[in-house]
Amino acid sequence: MSAPNQSAAEMLPRLEQVRRVCLEDPNQYSSVVTGVVPILQGQHAVEVRRWGAEFIAEVFATPALPGQQKEQMISDMVMTLLRRMLDTPNEDTTVVKTAIQACASIYPYMFRKVIAQPDLSLFWHDMTAIKQNILQRMDVAPMPIRIASIKFLQKVVQVQTPGLIADPRRSEHNETSISLVPRNHPLLPLPNLEAETSGILDRLLTVIQDNSIDPLLVDATMNSLAVLIKTRPAIQTKILLTVLNYNPLRAAGGPMTARQIVVIKSLQRTTRALLRFVMRIMPQHPLAEKIDLYLRRLQSNTVNVFTQAQSLKRPADSVDEIDAVKRQKLEPVRRFPSMASPPVSYAQLYTLIDNPDFQQFDVKILREDIVSMISSMLMQHVDSKSLDEAIAEVQQRYQTLQEAARKSAGITAEDDDDYDPEALSSSDNMVSGGPQSLEDVLPQPALELGPVELPKPEPLNETELNMLTMQTVAHVFETALSSEQNSSVLRQKLGINRLAGSSNDKDSWLTLFTRLATRAPAGLHSLIESEVDLDDQPIETGPSPDHPNAANLIRRQLFDYVLDDWKHRLSLGLTWLTEEWYADKIQVIGTANGDAPTTKTDSRTPHYDYWTRELFQTLIPRFDKDDHRILIRFLSELPSLNHNILSIVRPLTRDPATVDICKKALQYLYLMRPPVRELVVDTIEDIWREGDDDVKSTMGPLLQKWRPGFLEQAVEETKKEIEDTRTFPNGVKGEDSVVATT
Repeated sequence: MSAPNQSAAEMLPRLEQVRRVCLEDPNQYSSVVTGVVPILQGQHAVEVRRWGAEFIAEVFATPALPGQQKEQMISDMVMTLLRRMLDTPNEDTTVVKTAIQACASIYPYMFRKVIAQPDLSLFWHDMTAIKQNILQRMDVAPMPIRIASIKFLQKVVQVQTPGLIADPRRSEHNETSISLVPRNHPLLPLPNLEAETSGILDRLLTVIQDNSIDPLLVDATMNSLAVLIKTRPAIQTKILLTVLNYNPLRAAGGPMTARQIVVIKSLQRTTRALLRFVMRIMPQHPLAEKIDLYLRRLQSNTVNVFTQAQSLKRPADSVDEIDAVKRQKLEPVRRFPSMASPPVSYAQLYTLIDNPDFQQFDVKILREDIVSMISSMLMQHVDSKSLDEAIAEVQQRYQTLQEAARKSAGITAEDDDDYDPEALSSSDNMVSGGPQSLEDVLPQPALELGPVELPKPEPLNETELNMLTMQTVAHVFETALSSEQNSSVLRQKLGINRLAGSSNDKDSWLTLFTRLATRAPAGLHSLIESEVDLDDQPIETGPSPDHPNAANLIRRQLFDYVLDDWKHRLSLGLTWLTEEWYADKIQVIGTANGDAPTTKTDSRTPHYDYWTRELFQTLIPRFDKDDHRILIRFLSELPSLNHNILSIVRPLTRDPATVDICKKALQYLYLMRPPVRELVVDTIEDIWREGDDDVKSTMGPLLQKWRPGFLEQAVEETKKEIEDTRTFPNGVKGEDSVVATT
């Protein structure tokens, strides 16, 4: 192509033409590299050497070529050329930097080639020499070379660390890593590679471990660590712990220059960006909590550092004598007016305004409740600083009056040992320097204090009692809903015997709320009397929701709260109804006059029956075809079922869309709740009798299975009724028709 003795001006145009050909057709890279590399081996000008290094780096970094083709392009001449560029003393900085970048791009393909061909010892020898050369430049080379070296070390660590093996049978599809190296490889012994990788990683982390404040080095290191954290799980923890120990604000302290502020901002932004990247790609990492705490602390410290930096005052400018002469000496502005000369009254002592209209206003014309209301409102909105200043002004005035009184009484500083402050503040001492005291100026009538007895409050009428009851119930319910849903204390599930106040969470408050409605009124309206047979007692009907007692108000609150979101609050509704059933049973099977519990049982549960029917009837219209699980759970977890409660499901059979969920619920009760089987079959029979043909076809198989012979008997009865029923023109049926005809 070009002879080595040609000048740079003659070679560069032709070399650029060759590069353009390769950019247009990447397949030409192989032949061009074979022809160009021997030419670049000679002694050339710095411009040609720069072009050669850039071209080699471009060839092995371009994504237009597949990895296998790049692996084939690595030759002895390429490695020799790169090694000579790095070993040449006083080589151009750009040439060295670009050569290191080319080595970073070549290293994965060279490593894979050496794995496949163990006889390429020359390649590995050249790369080992290149590693040593680059490591020696890390501390003394110019900044561009150090940044390129960091990239090379990152690539070495990435290649010589275990990676993901997607398919062990197809090594060409796996990522280049130490996992591809056989254990008996002659050129790549695994223990040596692992030790070398650990040392190179420690050298890479030295910038972070030493708390470097060079923004270029820190940025380059952080960017390289991001790739390692993402692709190499084996070293993630070590890298993250090192980063978490890094303090990007170490350079802050004292007055900072503009450059220091920019450097600190750059360091903390780079650190924060790396950790946020980690939190985004690995939110479940074991160090996620530490990373989040570190980011919060870094944000807070950064705000404090820059707030202090902005609050630092610049040094005062020098003021010469001429400026000092021109200054005007200003007296401090007095905020409050001066107190009148003694003697003074209490009104003059506490007056801190000079408006005569306000001073002449007589406060006595205002009622005490108005004064109290105005004072409380003013205290809520008054500025604390202004209030402190006013108090200090009054204290200063009072001290002035005390000093004047002491002088008037002939007390000097030498008599301080005999000084009694209480004596000066009493009514017999002078408050001012004049002949009058404050009591003389404002004579006060003598108060004869006697026993004080507060008046008894008036009894509450029914309206006031109901209003206070509603307010109390609303307040307790708001407290329950405002509590946290989850508590840090794990409560043991003990069912009906659990403690309502075991933790201050929402569940505990709602449990307490249900027991206020169910257990608290127990015994006030007892269903049984002592020494009276239960069978003689009238059955009490359900409580009226309009009755304004506290228990019914709480029940109505619970009722409305469950209905607001009944699908998610069904557990609360079942808990409440269970408490109602339990409280009713306790009242029936209670003790009488301290005797032993009665052995008689009673099935009456008025509160439970009433509120269960009320809640169930309200929920029935809200069920749709997909709510069979909710209906089954509601019916199966109710503590007690009777015919009145179970018959509420009948309206579901009137809608073809909800017949199926009614059938599933009844089937579940029959199979999983044996005590109510007969009740379930009776309900199905009632539904079958009242339903249309579709309902009968749906419920018929259940009756045929659980009540054999019923359908045949029902068909016979129907036929008999049809035969016995004869309709005449006058509309009279049966035996009455004979009488009518006669």
